[in-house]
Amino acid sequence: MNKRVYLIGANASGKSNLLDVFRFLREVSMASGGGLQKAVESRRGITKLRCLQARSDTEVRIDITLLEPDGEGIIRWDYTLAFKAEGKGQQRILVSEERVVRNGKPLMARPGDHDKRDVLRLTQTHLEQVNNNLGFRAVVEHLQSTTYLHLIPQLRKHADAISGRMIDNDPFGQGLLQRLVTPSDHQHAQRCAAVRCVRRRLRAAAGANRRWHTGSSPHGAGVVADRERPERERSPAAQDPCSERRSAGLVRMSQIVLVGEDSLCCALGSRLVVHALPSWTLTTAPIDTQGVTKRIANLQRDVGIARHGSAVVCIADSDRTCPVDWLRDHLPKATPRQFVLRLAVREAESWRLADRHAMAEHFRVPTARIPNNPDFCDDSKQDLLGLLNQFAPASVRRDRLVNVAGQPRQGTGYNAGLRQFVQQAWQPERAADQSSRLRRAVLRLAELADRV
Repeated sequence: MNKRVYLIGANASGKSNLLDVFRFLREVSMASGGGLQKAVESRRGITKLRCLQARSDTEVRIDITLLEPDGEGIIRWDYTLAFKAEGKGQQRILVSEERVVRNGKPLMARPGDHDKRDVLRLTQTHLEQVNNNLGFRAVVEHLQSTTYLHLIPQLRKHADAISGRMIDNDPFGQGLLQRLVTPSDHQHAQRCAAVRCVRRRLRAAAGANRRWHTGSSPHGAGVVADRERPERERSPAAQDPCSERRSAGLVRMSQIVLVGEDSLCCALGSRLVVHALPSWTLTTAPIDTQGVTKRIANLQRDVGIARHGSAVVCIADSDRTCPVDWLRDHLPKATPRQFVLRLAVREAESWRLADRHAMAEHFRVPTARIPNNPDFCDDSKQDLLGLLNQFAPASVRRDRLVNVAGQPRQGTGYNAGLRQFVQQAWQPERAADQSSRLRRAVLRLAELADRV
């Protein structure tokens, strides 16, 4: 492979599987905290690894070729690893073939006579055994150096394992952002030299009476003009254009992870992000935790994602409990600045009711009957159901609500109908005029760009 390789293909064509081969071999080669059995177990067994079209053939086989520069030329390494389930008894994962070839000369081939006499030896590879891999240690060290840098999908896929902490040996590249903002001395010198070059050219173009320094302008961060302070009065951080970023350890973000208590909160959050952070984009589709129980259980995970570099916004409702008590009981004590949790008090329906104009037009109910201050409704969800039941035409009520013992209750189409309303008609700026709590949520989201 070249220094940069692009994998392009349709969904389920094997792109992620190809990348996982390198992570798998890295995990196998780790003498401590790794090995073949651990690598297979962490992927939920061999049934998740083998080709689905293989049917009765359960063997998984990996062949790789490595080229190592040498003073006299190029050393070619060929490594083969094949394994399969035992097929009886404990169904252990056994090595069916392991081979190392150096420049066409075989160095090791398994299974051998010792393996046939002691089948337990086949539960481990020589790749993970320090006393057996001395002859091809260069291959082992190269595989151990493999690191994932595609962070967010791995945080979502392996959220239970990560759960806000740094995993040993950093297999998913959780330290990527820290590495980016902590350059080596050589990189630091190069960046400073580049900024000094920009300053010289700006002075030549705009005149010597202007001073230039690193900072922020309405158009973003960079080198900006400063008519006020002469060179000698500037701070050391301004004289060293990279020192402020190095000391702060931060990078400017433009992507965000959105987590909602349910599909309606996800729809609200998406509209709020577009309104308050128009230049930002969602890294993935909003994460629906499908209920307050999982929302609370996953808070630590979400804080962990934010702590490792991604901006995270969580939208939920307080479920008619005091929001201060809710935050005290459930929110982790130390949260990073790029983590934002906003609660709709007391239910998310209050934020939807706040856009009275869109509510009246979309559901065809009288504007005068919609509460002026939905934040103070005791049960905004029941108020909305009562409003639809009393004034909305039958075509609107259909599937959205049902009558139980004379009381309107949520129907099967309730969530879908409100989600469509938020996506098509609801306007955050209008709703914020009627809801002080929503207005504060918009302000906190807008501040997120400055905080991170």
